[in-house]
Amino acid sequence: MTPLFPSSPAAVTLFGRLGTVIEVPDERTFEALSASTATVAAMLKYMATISAWLATKGVSAPLASRYVAAVFAGVLTPLQTAAAVDFGALSHEHQTPGGLNEQFLGVLEQAGMFREVEGGLNQVLQRLTPHQN
Repeated sequence: MTPLFPSSPAAVTLFGRLGTVIEVPDERTFEALSASTATVAAMLKYMATISAWLATKGVSAPLASRYVAAVFAGVLTPLQTAAAVDFGALSHEHQTPGGLNEQFLGVLEQAGMFREVEGGLNQVLQRLTPHQN
């Protein structure tokens, strides 16, 4: 997935060979989308943490990593072709009232994890847009 601004037919053709191109309307949108890509390493570290935790519970490392990858791929793969995604609704759908997903989400919310994500994204955006600070 490549955001593109400004758009040009040559750039669309070039990046289109590598994957999906999203032509964006302005520089501000381009910079925000670019900043959001800074979360990929953190997502993978999150998955690595889950996998390592499983290993401490006696699950073999190969099985743990395969399982974590399959769980996340199963949830995320259908989203690749969606025109728009309501992540809040999906989060709600993956929680059973009083269930394990609801419990774990509550722990992360109480710890302020999602506020920290927003704060980190704001810092990355500031780095990308020093002319706007």
